[in-house]
Amino acid sequence: MRSLRTVARSIRDFYDEMFLFVPLSVVWWLPVILVTVLVIPLARSLEWWLILPLLVIAVIPVAPLTAGLCYVGYRIAHELRVDFGFFKEAVREYFLPSLRLGILDLVIVVTVVINLFFYSRFASWLRLITIIWIYVLILWAVAQLYLFPLLFEQREPKALSAVRNAAILALAQPLFTLGVFLLALILTILCAILPVLLILVWPGLMALIATRALASVLEQARASMAQDEDGEGNA
Repeated sequence: MRSLRTVARSIRDFYDEMFLFVPLSVVWWLPVILVTVLVIPLARSLEWWLILPLLVIAVIPVAPLTAGLCYVGYRIAHELRVDFGFFKEAVREYFLPSLRLGILDLVIVVTVVINLFFYSRFASWLRLITIIWIYVLILWAVAQLYLFPLLFEQREPKALSAVRNAAILALAQPLFTLGVFLLALILTILCAILPVLLILVWPGLMALIATRALASVLEQARASMAQDEDGEGNA
């Protein structure tokens, strides 16, 4: 099963580069914890429509750090040398593109959830629209695998292109994408059971799974295109 092989290779990659990814995972969590400590007390005393700006503020440190982790994973997936310097370089170079992507991702999630709750309140046939939004939410959840790694597959990193291509890839290979997503979800639950793994392992492992999954999807797409070109050439 290709999705199982992809996740297994990611786990092996993490083990091979454990002394790099464990510190990077801790670095990823530091601003998350800080922002959470600051935002949650404020969120309890504010109106719901003021919470979104706070979430946007939370994305500011998280998105570039996620891009940095994914860039290290990207280099591993392409069998390139990695060290902490590449992480810092990616955070700095992709700061604005990753920030735009993180904010756009957050806006999409909030929009889908709001529509989901809005239509679920109806008792008439309009409630059936909830099913559509459930499918959209599932699609966007699995598309998260490709979102940040796609920044490094573009000649010019653009948030809208990454969003569009992530959705297209998820739809193009739904079984593989869903399989990797479910395995990643199982690993996330296991890490959540043991909080030390959540801090030391989860961010780096998820970045490796995402970049490996994208590399696999793109490799298969290129192979299919090559076969089509050979078929046309022999016709």
